[in-house]
Amino acid sequence: MIVQDGVSVTLGTFDVLRPGIAGVLASTVSGLPGWWSTPDTKHDDQERSVGDGDFPSLRRYAARVLSIEGDVTARDPHSLGDFRNRLAGLLGSGPETLTVHGFFGPTQQATVYRDGGLQWELKSPVAARWQLPLKAPDPRKYGLSEYREAARSG
Repeated sequence: MIVQDGVSVTLGTFDVLRPGIAGVLASTVSGLPGWWSTPDTKHDDQERSVGDGDFPSLRRYAARVLSIEGDVTARDPHSLGDFRNRLAGLLGSGPETLTVHGFFGPTQQATVYRDGGLQWELKSPVAARWQLPLKAPDPRKYGLSEYREAARSG
């Protein structure tokens, strides 16, 4: 993803792209797998014991499983550690609101919980690639939608 003015990915009050941590030179989001796709479906089909196929049941969305993937570069290893510790501490005491603004349409948000530990891969003493797995029990994303009505000519 290309980071530009007006774009943000925030967890609670922490903006991943602008972390506000002294010594962090650049922070980017390289992916949001699971955010843009449709959640899995869940159902309770019953097998037809004396016939072909199943008796279908209602289809519902399962929880949305997603992650935030990013890269960070810092001035020194200490600042890189401060960023890592801040990420590792997110969502430790419960859910937060994930807000994605400025990517491909309107601002959207969802309530997310942590769905695993922070994955951290050092690329150098002052750079790392990371991934934070999340789960949104309510699979819907909320936010403003923009509707336009087409004008008809006479």
